Parts: sequence; C-alpha cells; structure tokens
Amino acid sequence: MKKVYLGIDPGQTGAIACITVVDSAVTSVEFYDPAMFQVKSGTKNKSEYNEVDMARALKAFADSADEVTCVLEKVSAMPGQGVTSMFNFGMGFGLWRGMLSAYHIPYSLVHPATWKAKIMKDMPKEKEAAVQRAVQLYPDSASELCHEYRGRTIGHLGRADALLLAHYALTS
Repeated sequence: MKKVYLGIDPGQTGAIACITVVDSAVTSVEFYDPAMFQVKSGTKNKSEYNEVDMARALKAFADSADEVTCVLEKVSAMPGQGVTSMFNFGMGFGLWRGMLSAYHIPYSLVHPATWKAKIMKDMPKEKEAAVQRAVQLYPDSASELCHEYRGRTIGHLGRADALLLAHYALTS
C-alpha cells in the first residue's frame, strides 16, 4: 500500500513536503514551493498566490497514493506584524484549507508549538534549528533543504517546516 504524508507550511515562503511510504518504508521525499506571481499595486509589485498551480500540485501528491494524511500548520496573527502581511498570511492559510477540503484530503491543523515539542524535543525551536532537524531526519533531502548563497549555507525554512510537519503526520 502506498501512503502519502503531506506537511504544509502555508506562508508565501512556505512549502508542501510529501513523504511517500510503501510497505512501511519511506521511498521518497518531495517538495513544492507555492507558485507566486507579481502584480502591480500602485508603484510597487506585490506577490500573489497562483492558486491554479497550488491546486494542481496538491492534487498530484494526493492522487499518487492509496492513502493520504495531511498536517496543515495552524497559524495565527503575531504581535508586531503588519495588517497587510497578516491578511496575506491568512489568505494563504485559507487557500490551502479550501483546496484540501475541495479535494477531500483529510487534514489536521497543528499549532507550531505542538509539532515542535514532539519533533524538535530538546532542540532550540527557532527556524534554523528546523532546517538542522529536517536534515538529521532526512539526510538525502539536504540539498533541497539548503543552498549556498554568497559563500554561506542558507536553509529553506518553509521546506524544513513542511517536512517536519509531514514527519509529524507520519509519526503521530
């Protein structure tokens, strides 16, 4: 039986991580970064979600397996964040929830503190630690979780969170 465990970090720099398991063995880890496009807003450009591409990726992951389990990070407003950025963040969260529902993909909402307490036990809980933990758990995915930029290794924080959410789904 082929099972897929999806983790979704719903932010604009978030991602979907897909862990595929066949007969109790992890056979692959894949990522999808949300497609964005630029829209002119006054004198500036702003990023907007490409919902059609997001839906296509989500459906492809779900259709590839006999059973799908998904964890969507339960996000909320944080003090100090601007109204516009929080609106956009909530928009992404709502889009993912709507698509999961439309495709009849069962999902749970999990607060960051909950999954981090389990998956990152005895580790710092900041973003860079999530990249380290994801690489520890899935070393074959290290090249997709980190990249070089100006001589430094930079972690893809959205992919790391999404992979740890998928791992949470796999182990819960």
